[in-house]
Amino acid sequence: MMTSPTILIYEDHFLSQHLLAASLKSLGFQNVLIANSHADAIERVKTEKEITVLICTVTSADMRELNFLREARECGNIDSLLLISDASPDIRVALAQLARHAGYTLLGILRRPYSKADLHTAIAGYRSKRALGPSMPLFEMPSADDIGRAACNGEFVPYYQPKLDLCTLEVVGAELLMRWQHPELGLLGPAAFIEVAKHFNHLDTMTFSVLEQALNFIGTQQLGDRFKLSVNIDAAQLKDLSLHKRIRNLLAAQKFRPANLVIEITETGFLEFPEACLENLIHLRMLGCEVSIDDFGTGLSSLQRVCELPCTEIKLDMSFTKALLKNNRSVAAVEHMVKFSNDIGVQLVAEGIETEEQLNMLQKLKCPIGQGYLFSAPVCGEKLMRWMAERKTGRLLKTN
Repeated sequence: MMTSPTILIYEDHFLSQHLLAASLKSLGFQNVLIANSHADAIERVKTEKEITVLICTVTSADMRELNFLREARECGNIDSLLLISDASPDIRVALAQLARHAGYTLLGILRRPYSKADLHTAIAGYRSKRALGPSMPLFEMPSADDIGRAACNGEFVPYYQPKLDLCTLEVVGAELLMRWQHPELGLLGPAAFIEVAKHFNHLDTMTFSVLEQALNFIGTQQLGDRFKLSVNIDAAQLKDLSLHKRIRNLLAAQKFRPANLVIEITETGFLEFPEACLENLIHLRMLGCEVSIDDFGTGLSSLQRVCELPCTEIKLDMSFTKALLKNNRSVAAVEHMVKFSNDIGVQLVAEGIETEEQLNMLQKLKCPIGQGYLFSAPVCGEKLMRWMAERKTGRLLKTN
């Protein structure tokens, strides 16, 4: 029999805490604890074996709850966190960032007055996560031998997420992503193997194998000169001074135009190996390839990097897209980045577009290119071609 989850409420307003507890019990949560003060809440956290969900109110006038959240996290027995706050939108965004940096699994931030439906939706984030757990097959991290065997057997395959012109909604390219077609567990995402592959120095071989498959496939589809394939190159690969030669040889072997290949790097790669990175990128640009800075806006001195690197594209981190409808500062940041990229002649790509509202805002801000699940999840090559063909007939907006 499944153990009833333990929910701890830290709310110093007597009526609010009891109304919240009553709402939770009406939703089926019976093990609900109430803490009336900082000391009481810390004592509860220390004495309970596990707190499934901590619900904490953070007021604008007195944010002593932040000290509590820091102390409570040190106890290490809190599964998920739900915040309730009347603070301004920019402060709520900062609270979310703080909670995640502290290591909490954040279910959301509710603002008063909230309904029982709002509470149920937030708590459902915990319920759905737990519901998936027992039914998922047990997966152990692969060994070096597992990765090597999979690479030899051609189990790492290319998937593609399309990039669209946000003005015309024409498909102008795709980002190449790697998936593992595991013989027993089915299709696995990068979280299941990338870090192990890096540790055992298999990532380079895997990247070139998947890139070769993608160049061969895309090169036969007659997609036009505007369609560009983007590939992610890891920081460790950038230190290899033969990288540009191997890419050049692969492009020649596949008869793929260098101008249709975009090399995506992160700022981290440049910071770790600046000299080798620059040498590789200069060679690749002179070959005709384009260079993109991925996750732009999350590293240090991002604007300085754009000025130093021979890039032709910057990909705005998805955190900006997600915050567009919640935070006026994010709107201003994207607006300035659109102007900045136009001024220096660099293409701007917005990542993580998931809703029509985000798309409308990016179109209003005149962001030129975008990608995200609103249009399509990463798909295999055949599904990408079918999706593009169906788009031309106006049959769909996104993939299943």
